[in-house]
Amino acid sequence: MSQIQGARDIIERHLPTAMPLYIGMSIPYLFILSIGLYSIDVRAEKTVENVVNHVKSGMKAGLIDGNREAYAELFAQDAVFIQSRTSRADAHSTVVSAHALMKHLKRSGMKPGNTLSFDVTDARVTFENDTATLTWTANLVSNKHFMRLMGERYRLTRQDHRWVITENQYWTLAEGFLNETYQTDAEYWRIKDQAVESARRTQHFPTLMKALFDARRYTEFISTFESRPPENRTSETWMYAAWAYGQLARTEDALASTCASLRAGESKDRLVPNFVASCAQRTRSAPPPAP
Repeated sequence: MSQIQGARDIIERHLPTAMPLYIGMSIPYLFILSIGLYSIDVRAEKTVENVVNHVKSGMKAGLIDGNREAYAELFAQDAVFIQSRTSRADAHSTVVSAHALMKHLKRSGMKPGNTLSFDVTDARVTFENDTATLTWTANLVSNKHFMRLMGERYRLTRQDHRWVITENQYWTLAEGFLNETYQTDAEYWRIKDQAVESARRTQHFPTLMKALFDARRYTEFISTFESRPPENRTSETWMYAAWAYGQLARTEDALASTCASLRAGESKDRLVPNFVASCAQRTRSAPPPAP
């Protein structure tokens, strides 16, 4: 069995429990991970040990203890997250406002504190005047035993006597269910991109949408999704759209896609629980159809 086929088997076998983690861990994790950076006082020495220890302390507060009170103070007003497929950001990377994403996470109900363990290796920090760049490899295991090995790059600056994050780029190195992990290397993405082109040639809309989603080409997914009439969309296509809109912090679109997916017959287990509940409330509150 090829590595790619093995990866597909793992994800599809565990999809009901993996989907919230597969998507949710790739963004909320990074907000949670960063708690503590704001507390590096301007008077602290600019040393690798200081920065790494403060970030690791923040990881414990967010990932293990579920404390996100300081979220808004972690980031500069114009801070962004860059989700890329490799360490080099490209046209397929997703860039989103940190503060917009915080609002989306609050609305969706995705909460920290669902992590069993984390570890970091290869931490490196460079300084230039009042800026710092931190890179490391983070190993995260959730309470559903889904593992993700992440490469990360933080860019920080001193503002108002404290360190704040201005940019956080991250990319997945490997993921899966503990002993059933697979690498997401350049070859992995080459095969995913080949699947996109193959699906495009077939002109089968649901297959193309799934291929774009699997390739984590979220911006392209949304532009393609919005260019086609609703009658081309299946319950699964709506489900993928709900998650893709979430990656872009487009909360209302994510909620509307969730409701459409449910109406089309999709399982609620593959969708964000808070949005599923909101859809149910909307259904109960809707006026009865005219006679």
